[in-house]
Amino acid sequence: MRMTTLLHLQRKLRRKIWRERRRAAVCGAMLLLSQIVLALAVDPARLLTPTPYLQGAVTMLLLLTFASASALVLRGGMFWIEVLAVLHLLGAVYAFHDPAFRLIDLSAMSGQPWRLPATLAAFILADLIYAGRVLPLPTIRNPGVRYAATSPLSQQALWDGLVGTPPHKHTLADRDDIITFEALNPGQPHRRMLLRDTEISTEERHQMVTLYDPPHRIGFDWSVVTDAPSSGFDAGSYDLHITDAGHHRRVEVTDRVARYPAHALVRLWINDTLGRELDAKLETLEQRADGPAPGASSTRSVPG
Repeated sequence: MRMTTLLHLQRKLRRKIWRERRRAAVCGAMLLLSQIVLALAVDPARLLTPTPYLQGAVTMLLLLTFASASALVLRGGMFWIEVLAVLHLLGAVYAFHDPAFRLIDLSAMSGQPWRLPATLAAFILADLIYAGRVLPLPTIRNPGVRYAATSPLSQQALWDGLVGTPPHKHTLADRDDIITFEALNPGQPHRRMLLRDTEISTEERHQMVTLYDPPHRIGFDWSVVTDAPSSGFDAGSYDLHITDAGHHRRVEVTDRVARYPAHALVRLWINDTLGRELDAKLETLEQRADGPAPGASSTRSVPG
């Protein structure tokens, strides 16, 4: 049991590190660019020294530490690192106008008390814009998001846990969120699911299967059953493919929604939110297969 728990923790840590790859790449590039722009604005000769590049790396580590600590306290705190990276880049660009300007400069703040609240206000405004709460941002039609994960479980175990066969909802990873799981029409693979949307509301989804090859692949068009006019967010398509890669199985998913807000799509991609949700389901299935682990819990939601 002890060795099994260690394997679960090792696999979980490896997955979490992998899901941060896009954030590290995007924010690392912005911070490096910030140091290059700042060097061009202040002293171009610094580009021939390792100083701006080392400063970019140190700033990246500091922001990662800050965002990680924030994520422990506030849901979605990891998204702050992108906001800070963008502000850092904008501050570097502003240095062409004022070479002495720095986004965060404690010595300047002591002599100019207004700079601290101004910096905090800029951060809050940028965070609200990034979250889509201030400006009416555009939507993208039919965007496709691809994500993948690996697991030591067999193809059949993954099929039963991620796809399932009506009415056997007990095999599904997210069974606690499913009230009803049944065939939409007798003798056909189309499915109907009644999900817990919140503690007091439910959501009915229909899955019209277009590709069915158990335990390898399934594709379906899904829609939320509602009397309200379609918003574009309540319909889409889903394709899941399970392949055998020797020592492990690979799960690849393509998820499409009729329309999706541009800012949310950027956050979804950088955070690899759907990949994290897939990881959480796989962790649940792996723990079930090995028996309950200390502190094990059902599938959790992830910020996205």
